[in-house]
Amino acid sequence: MAVAILKGEAKPSEIKPEYPKNVKLVINKQAAEKQGIKVKPEWDQMAEYME
Repeated sequence: MAVAILKGEAKPSEIKPEYPKNVKLVINKQAAEKQGIKVKPEWDQMAEYME
């Protein structure tokens, strides 16, 4: 998308929004806990954790 705009091949208003095909959820447990966010067990199935 950005390449077409930068090359002058398209205007931003002409380009349809696209959504990512693959989304990866990464949670920093230490940062989350410092901010008062409780890491829920059900997130284990969809998230990758970093320490």
